[in-house]
Amino acid sequence: MPFKTISVDLDAYRALKSARQDPRESFSAVIKRTVDAQPARSFSQLLNQLDEFAGKGVFTTAERAEMRRRQRQPLRSRARVTRPNHAS
Repeated sequence: MPFKTISVDLDAYRALKSARQDPRESFSAVIKRTVDAQPARSFSQLLNQLDEFAGKGVFTTAERAEMRRRQRQPLRSRARVTRPNHAS
């Protein structure tokens, strides 16, 4: 497959880097995934778009690990603030 070198500014590079679903995903794959993605106009188109997820999770490995960590450590309730009673 032939390659073409392009230049992007730092903001575009950071956007591409953060759009990767996996650290090993190439920038070419990110561009193709984001540019080719068109919203479904019918239910059958939506089902066809969901075919790519068959057998795969929607979360990255890091996102799944973070979800598991949060499930093991439930949020703590905040301490109650006590207010002094004002006698009139």
